[in-house]
Amino acid sequence: MNPNTHAVAFRLPHLVGGVLWLLTLLILIEVVMTYMIQFGARLSSYHPFVRLVRGIVNPMLEPVRRALPPYKTNNIDFSPLIVMMVLQLIAGFFWRL
Repeated sequence: MNPNTHAVAFRLPHLVGGVLWLLTLLILIEVVMTYMIQFGARLSSYHPFVRLVRGIVNPMLEPVRRALPPYKTNNIDFSPLIVMMVLQLIAGFFWRL
């Protein structure tokens, strides 16, 4: 077996785990930004950073929002919590490899 192949195979699970951790962090940032915007902070929903984060995060949240709409949960959006838990479970699996 080529030694370089072994090194790549060893680092790939950690890379995937790191990317999943970064996605979890972006979801947390999106939640904080949403609260800041709702409670009148000087942050616009049209700011390029807000749009970038939402562009990355919302495709992951939308399937959960469709399955568990806020009007069925007393207007509480549980989708960030559910997606973060799933991402952390998957990341934990990759960190153990």
